Amino acid sequence: MQRTPVTVYDPTNRLPFPNNRIPASRVDSASRGLAELIPIPNFNVPIQNYQFITGVPQNGQNLSARFSRSITRKDRFSVNQTWRTQDGVSAQLFGFLDDSDSGGWSTDLSWTHNTTPRLIQTIRGRFTRNTSTQLPYFANRRNVAAELGINGASQDPINWGPPNLSFTNFGALRDGTPSSRRDLQINLNAGWNWVHKKHTIGFGGDIARNRLNVRTESNARGSFTFSGLATSAFDAQGTPVAASGYDYADFLLGLPQSSSIRFGSASNYYRSWNYNG
Repeated sequence: MQRTPVTVYDPTNRLPFPNNRIPASRVDSASRGLAELIPIPNFNVPIQNYQFITGVPQNGQNLSARFSRSITRKDRFSVNQTWRTQDGVSAQLFGFLDDSDSGGWSTDLSWTHNTTPRLIQTIRGRFTRNTSTQLPYFANRRNVAAELGINGASQDPINWGPPNLSFTNFGALRDGTPSSRRDLQINLNAGWNWVHKKHTIGFGGDIARNRLNVRTESNARGSFTFSGLATSAFDAQGTPVAASGYDYADFLLGLPQSSSIRFGSASNYYRSWNYNG
C-alpha cells in the first residue's frame, strides 16, 4: 500500500477528483464486480494489512511389486511393477484453492541368459506412463469474465474465472493456470558382459519411444496491470508528478496500463525416438 498521501486526478480533464474520491457513477462495472473478489483488510495497520493462513492437504500413495524366478539353470526372468498417485491443493493469496493431481505406473521386464560361462546376456523392457493435471479454483465453476462483460477471454470452461490483476501497491488477484500432461515412454535395451579373469567388457544398445502430450494455456483469461499512471498528474515534459495517481484508482476506472492475453493453441504433442549404443 502507498505509504504517503496521493492525489487522484481525473484522466478526462486532468483535474483532481473532488475530495480525492471517485464518484460511484464513474466506477467501471467490470471493476466493481472484480472488486468483490478482493478481500477487505483483516489487520488494522496502514500497510501489509491482509493475511491469509490455511492448511493445504497433500496426499500420496505408492505401491511396488517385484517377481523374480529362475526359469532354467541359464535363464532368469524378473518383473518389477510400481504405481503412484498424488493429489493436493495450493492456496492463492486471496483464498482461492487450486487442485492438482498426478499419477503413473511403470513396468520393468528383465531376462538374463548365460550364453557361456563367460558371456552373460541381459534384455530389458520398460514401460512408463505419467499423468498430471492442474485445475484452478474457478475452472468449470464460474465464468467471471462473461458475467462482467469482459470480452476476448477464452470461453472454454477449464479457463473460466477472472482475469489476472496486478497492482503496484496491492497483492495480485489470480488463481492457477489449467494444465494437463500425459507422457508415455517405451524403452528396450540389450547388453552383453564378457568376463575374462580380472577384466569385464560390456557392450549393447537401447531404443526408446517417447510421447509427450501437453495441454496448457498460460493466459487464456487475460492479464491487466494497474500502476496509477492513468490518474496521475503530468508536468510540462509529460512526466508523472510525484504523489499523484493510484493503481487502485486506475482499476476502479477500468484503465489498465497494460494488458495481454494468449490462448487458442493449447495442445502440444511431441514424439521422438532415441537410440544409444
